[in-house]
Amino acid sequence: MQKTKEKTVRKDEHMAQPFIVDLGSISRKEVKNLKRGTGEKLEAALRAAHEATLTAPDAPIIVLYRKKKRRNRSLFPFPFSLPN
Repeated sequence: MQKTKEKTVRKDEHMAQPFIVDLGSISRKEVKNLKRGTGEKLEAALRAAHEATLTAPDAPIIVLYRKKKRRNRSLFPFPFSLPN
């Protein structure tokens, strides 16, 4: 008996290209608001998602952001630490 190979089509071959929304560098407070579903950055992401659904309704939407680093606040305004 001979085995015949059936051609299987992978799901990702027919998937649309993802739509990437880059919010850039945002503060910790804006990150919290974005995760809670409020704020200015959420509105920007929703506007971009709406545009994406108009062009390609089945495309996945990926939201990227970078959390700003906290500034180091010490008791003394010196750029070095004092010995004990």
